[in-house]
Amino acid sequence: MAKIKIENLDYYYPDTKTPALKNINLEIPEGQFVLVVGGSGCGKSSFIRALAGVLSDFYGGMWKGNIYLDQQEIKSISRQQFVQKVGMVFQDPESQLVMTDVEREIVFGLENTGISKSVMKRRVMEVSGALGLTDCLKSFTPELSGGQKQKVALASVMALQPEILLLDEPTSQLDPISGEEILTIARRLNEENGITVVLVEQRLERCLHLADRILIMDRGEIVFDGMNGASAARWAIRHKSPFIPPVARLFAGVGFREVPVTVKEGRNKLRSLMSQSSMTFLDSPPLRSEKGEKEKSPYIVEGENIWFTYPTGKDILKNLSLKIAPGTFTVLMGENGAGKTTLLKILNGLLKPDRGRLRL
Repeated sequence: MAKIKIENLDYYYPDTKTPALKNINLEIPEGQFVLVVGGSGCGKSSFIRALAGVLSDFYGGMWKGNIYLDQQEIKSISRQQFVQKVGMVFQDPESQLVMTDVEREIVFGLENTGISKSVMKRRVMEVSGALGLTDCLKSFTPELSGGQKQKVALASVMALQPEILLLDEPTSQLDPISGEEILTIARRLNEENGITVVLVEQRLERCLHLADRILIMDRGEIVFDGMNGASAARWAIRHKSPFIPPVARLFAGVGFREVPVTVKEGRNKLRSLMSQSSMTFLDSPPLRSEKGEKEKSPYIVEGENIWFTYPTGKDILKNLSLKIAPGTFTVLMGENGAGKTTLLKILNGLLKPDRGRLRL
């Protein structure tokens, strides 16, 4: 029996003549992990909003067709029933968090469904433990890193114990480590709890290997529906679609018929090819710049022994020193919570360091 069934779905946003969703017919069985991919404007977000039941309520427009959850028409399900059946995590956690500390955020949805305090307490401990949030239940939500905020948003949804989890590009604002962690958690919830997951993503190399099924969308339609990443990559190459995983694109570009999808598969493919050939690698001399070295100039930014601590007592910057020369392009890298945003705010004057010197 299909957990989700969509029949002849068309949707037009207000004051538009082009459908955002066109002739969608689909059945998703219980417990399946479905990945929805496609270029910007292809209809991915509209598709997942339709499953979340928010298209007509929040956006208006014209809707044709039907969506069924457990054979029940979506429009006939009460709000209280719906939030316990379907949970959604948005692209930007800031748009989903409403409370000032983590524990109250997780409890907020439970309070609105009338669940007893004893059940609330148990569920908070369960989801915080599963998502690694136990040590920050009393933390001030605005001071959390992007990855932590996304975990809190996911925890607040999972506390309601939904049967269907909808994820709308949940890693788009996260660093690679935090993004990988969120996707791994989603897969674990799918495998261990049997939750049906629908994930919208653009970073294919991260999630193709997680999905049981892949949908590719274009101009509001589902143009591919397959069961593994390799078949999706072959379809994209055959149809000259720009939406191909980087590893698959690389191997397809040199004429391979069977293309790997993930970095791991690509590495294994290369090792296999190397073992079958006499190819060896030669060391190359380092490249030298034709322009020569840049002329020495005074630093445009110079920081010495900078410290910064938020009011909660958490040290973000610790004895940081840096020098930036004029005309250079500097990239700050690090996982969520490493201090990148805090440093930028200090450099543009939004925050003042507790200790140290900064010269501009």
